[in-house]
This record gives sequence, C-alpha cells and structure tokens, in this order.
Amino acid sequence: APALSLLGLPYTSVVGAGTPASCTEAALRDAINKGGQIGFRCGPAPVTIELTAPLHVRSETSIDGANKITISGAKRSAVFILASLQKLRLERLEITGGATTTPDSGGAITSDKSGIIEALDVAFRDNESVSNDAKISRGAGGVNARDSDVVFENCRFVGNRGGLGAAVGGNYS
Repeated sequence: APALSLLGLPYTSVVGAGTPASCTEAALRDAINKGGQIGFRCGPAPVTIELTAPLHVRSETSIDGANKITISGAKRSAVFILASLQKLRLERLEITGGATTTPDSGGAITSDKSGIIEALDVAFRDNESVSNDAKISRGAGGVNARDSDVVFENCRFVGNRGGLGAAVGGNYS
C-alpha cells in the first residue's frame, strides 16, 4: 500500500530512493513542479536539502517532511515562492537559511496575491529579508503573505529577520 500523508491521501511524488544522497534539490524541484502530495524517502536520519534557487509553487502542493526534512536556502536563496491563486501546505519540516533582498518578499516563503499558506508543525529558522536600502526593506524574515490567507498551527519562528517583521508580514490592499 502507498504511504499516506497526514491528510490521509497517497503521495503524488516521493523525493528520494531511501538514501540521504538521493534526496536532492533536483528531485525536490521535480516533485514541486508536479504539485500534489509530496513525501520523502531519505533514510532513517534527518536530511537537509540545500537550494541554489527558490522553489516556485505553481499548483496546489502539500509537503510532508515527517519531522526529518530541512529545506535550506543556505543564505543564498529564498525557499518558496507561491504563485497567485495557489495553495502551499507544509507539514512537519524545517525551513532555514532562506534569504532575499527583493522588496515585499519573505526569506522562507513569499506568497504573491491571493495565495493560501498552511503550515503545521513547521520550524522557520534563521530566514531573512533584508536590504541595504531601508526604503525597500519591506519583506518579512519568515513569511511574506501579500493579500493571502495564512494558517499556522504549532509552528516556531526563531532567528528570522526582515524589514516588515521577523516572523510573518505582508502588504495588504
């Protein structure tokens, strides 16, 4: 029987083939491009997947890290950019090291207009949205949810920083 997500649905994509080395940025990016329910098979130990560029969410996507997955921007990239009218659900994972200097952006997650972000048991750690120009430093360190719906349940925001807020911010019209 296929593995089931917390929502009780089978995974659309599973990142990894049972080893830490198989859980790559390319494999995660491919799964996110497909959308749907995403799980991981990276072995028994915790794994960090480092990004070289943001992950663009263009269709409804749910990611379940099973308390073993960290997705890191490695202080060189934002982590998730959510397209307009899309939904991103994150479960049981850590997002760390997301970084952006783009105005109205979040280090961990940026939601363009009318997105939906749900986070359940997610740690947002050491993400930042900063700029040398105070006039454009309007992002949030963790999540910048512009005109979007957000739900956070049992989440932790630690060490994030941004011109609009350390944890969650947004520009609303």
